[in-house]
Amino acid sequence: MRASAAFCLAGVAAGAGLYFGNLAYVSANDARQAAHQPKPVATFQADVALKGGVNAVAFSPKGALLAAADADGTVRLWNLANDRPFGRVLTAGTEPAKAIAFSLDGKLLATADADGTVRVWDVATSRSVGSSRLSGPGPVSGLAFDSGGDLAVAYGDGTVQVWSPLSGETVGSSVRAGTEAAYGVSFRPDGSLLATADMDGTVRVWQTPSGTAVGRPLPEGKGAVYQAVFSPDGGLVASADDDGTVRLWSLVISQPVIGPLPGGSPRVYGVAFSPDGKLLAAANQDGKVRFWDLVTDRQVGTPLPADSGGVVYKVAFSPDGKFLATADADGTVRLWAPPKLSSAP
Repeated sequence: MRASAAFCLAGVAAGAGLYFGNLAYVSANDARQAAHQPKPVATFQADVALKGGVNAVAFSPKGALLAAADADGTVRLWNLANDRPFGRVLTAGTEPAKAIAFSLDGKLLATADADGTVRVWDVATSRSVGSSRLSGPGPVSGLAFDSGGDLAVAYGDGTVQVWSPLSGETVGSSVRAGTEAAYGVSFRPDGSLLATADMDGTVRVWQTPSGTAVGRPLPEGKGAVYQAVFSPDGGLVASADDDGTVRLWSLVISQPVIGPLPGGSPRVYGVAFSPDGKLLAAANQDGKVRFWDLVTDRQVGTPLPADSGGVVYKVAFSPDGKFLATADADGTVRLWAPPKLSSAP
């Protein structure tokens, strides 16, 4: 990965998108603290004039592209091989872009915004190819493709529907994530189950395509659940909670097997498993990202100071596990090297 105007090696001044090594003045104490803080491998600021933050990030399945959903309603893609923008800027809708998801073959990208607009794009041509029927009551805060190419959409009225994205035909029955807005949706890797997160503070798991509930709703803490994701082996569900904790649930016993893990701030907005399932990352309201070793059940590494402005909304691991991308409220995407685990062979 080369340093450029879009991606900058940490500590080398290269424009407005860089936040380390570009300070006009730091105190001696600040300098000592900064020297011991993790630094991003690279940073990307979608638009220096962008007002608001980056709400979501996603790597393409092969890790060649990085997509960012911005508060100005646009989605940008970047080629990580040459550090250049890929294709044209996509318009998710008239409101802030809230969610993005690549299909598992990498050919399609789904985008959603706060007014309920859902669009599906051909990644190679940057052209809209999906059906207009996918749009619905906003905000749409969750999107997920299954292994067969169908798309789950989490709507603002609490419903979740799976669609054939190109034809606009529904796949199976819609489900109700909860009594309030549905915030997140995730498929089990084999596509047999769907997890939903709701503003009412519950996580639910459903069989697909029947929409039959699996067990009882998983009770969370106080307040909303912003995201629920399956582990790579499909045996656990991790949730990002409004009470500042992360919970990991076993689908076998419908009970938390680890946690609640302290997120370190009033809210945890996003969670992600590493591709090997051994590391869990959590995006926090305090602008930091924290990691847990799921083999030892302990927090590891130094929390990443991802957002100098105060909030990290979402995190995503690269498919090879070498990088973690953060979607930050200051309008920046940062790439980090996640901590190495002592439990790793």
